Amino acid sequence: MLAYSIAMTVLIPLVMLFAGWMMQKHPPKKISSWYGYRTKRSMQSQAAWDFAHQVCGGLWIKWGTVLLIGSGLVCIAYPYVGNAYRCVIVVVAVLVQILLLVGTILPTERALQKQFDENGNSKDKRGEINGQN
Repeated sequence: MLAYSIAMTVLIPLVMLFAGWMMQKHPPKKISSWYGYRTKRSMQSQAAWDFAHQVCGGLWIKWGTVLLIGSGLVCIAYPYVGNAYRCVIVVVAVLVQILLLVGTILPTERALQKQFDENGNSKDKRGEINGQN
C-alpha cells in the first residue's frame, strides 16, 4: 500500500513534466482536434497553436517541478501515518495537483489573448508598423 500511495502522489507531477517537455520540444506540427492544447483561441492559427504549446508546456514544467518536490516531501510522511490517513493525504494531493494542472489553462489563454487577436493574427508591434496584422 505504501508503494501505491507514493506512485499515486507523484504520478501527475511526472506526467506534467513529461507532457510539458513534449509540448515544448516536440509539439504537434499541425493544428489537431485530437491532441495538443486545443482551445478555440489556440486553434485560430498555426502561430497561435505553436505559441500555446510553448506557454502551456513551460507552465507544466514549472508547476510539475514544484508539485514533484512537494509530493516528494509529502511521501516522506507516509511510513509514519496509518493507511486511512495516507489515503486521505493521497486524495487531497491528487485533487490539488489536478486543480493546478487545469489551472494552467487560464494563464495560457491570457498569454494567447495578449499575443493574438480573435482571428489568430499576431498583435506583434512590428507587424502593425509594417502594415501587417
